[in-house]
Amino acid sequence: EELHPAAQWQLATQTHILIGVTGAALAWTAFLPKGGVVLDIFPPNSNFCNEGWNRNPVSHYGGLARLAGVQHCCMIHPAELQGLPPAAASGDSKDDPLHDMDSLADVAHRTRQEVRERLGGFWHGQDVR
Repeated sequence: EELHPAAQWQLATQTHILIGVTGAALAWTAFLPKGGVVLDIFPPNSNFCNEGWNRNPVSHYGGLARLAGVQHCCMIHPAELQGLPPAAASGDSKDDPLHDMDSLADVAHRTRQEVRERLGGFWHGQDVR
């Protein structure tokens, strides 16, 4: 976002693995080195991703990857947002667990722990940290 487009292009030409939430930034797939890999992450309940390697040859980024000579994999992220904690939703900042950085780090840690415990990891049962 803050990098000049020419600098972004240069980074893309040197990137072997591009990972991102499906969207315009994945258009840099066109400039990955031959044999590179793009991981296209979709939100829960998406109907636009047939999960697996090179299984979306006519999707936006699957097709672009095919034309660019790189591998494409799309996957649906299993975790859904749960919304703000009750205190944060009420606007009462003294009870807001996100009020200070220590609490924010604690919330992030508890969230990662919950995803691991409930889903067995972040990506479809793989224990990725």
